Amino acid sequence: MRARQKKLQPERKYLMLGREQDCIGTFSHIVITNLRIFVSSQTTATTRIDYVCDITQIPVPDQSFDLILCTEVLEHVSEPIMVIEEFSRIVQRGGKMLLSAPLGCGIHQEPHIYYGGFTPFWYQRFLPHSSFEIVDITPNGGFFRHYGQESVRFMTYLFPDRIPWGFKLLLLPFKVILYCYFGIIMPALCHYLDKFDQDRRFTVGYFVEAIKK
Repeated sequence: MRARQKKLQPERKYLMLGREQDCIGTFSHIVITNLRIFVSSQTTATTRIDYVCDITQIPVPDQSFDLILCTEVLEHVSEPIMVIEEFSRIVQRGGKMLLSAPLGCGIHQEPHIYYGGFTPFWYQRFLPHSSFEIVDITPNGGFFRHYGQESVRFMTYLFPDRIPWGFKLLLLPFKVILYCYFGIIMPALCHYLDKFDQDRRFTVGYFVEAIKK
């Protein structure tokens, strides 16, 4: 997703939707007018928020933006097809839409988590119905990248924060040893092995680029 920002032209109108860490800095070389939309009341924004509204009812005229960047949002919306329809309304003809969403994820930011993920076939099925032509669907790594990510997560479940401090001290030597394997060695090995996964049917998620027809 970040690699695509180098192809975009500055001084155009963009709308960014998603977590702050996904949006801020991604287009740092671009003069941005309307920045972001937060559909949650829980924000930690350090810069100006232009809209706080329902993502299916964004208060702007039709064809207001040249590009929409939506990162890791669709799984938190109960009606994601309506979101795509709204994006089609507010992006100009010939404008771009960049999406990212997981293929498989655990429960997080509950209770506003409605889907575990989206397959390439979901995008192929619903984006054309909203007048989007898919340019590219790129997997975010393959099986080994996903395994490396979950290897790090394994440590958080093996040694949760809620265990008593005395027990934590007792387990500290084991935690250090296991962290070296699950937190350092295994992710590094998976990063190397991921380039050999040509299938990429089990991935973290997908990056989608589409153009409004």
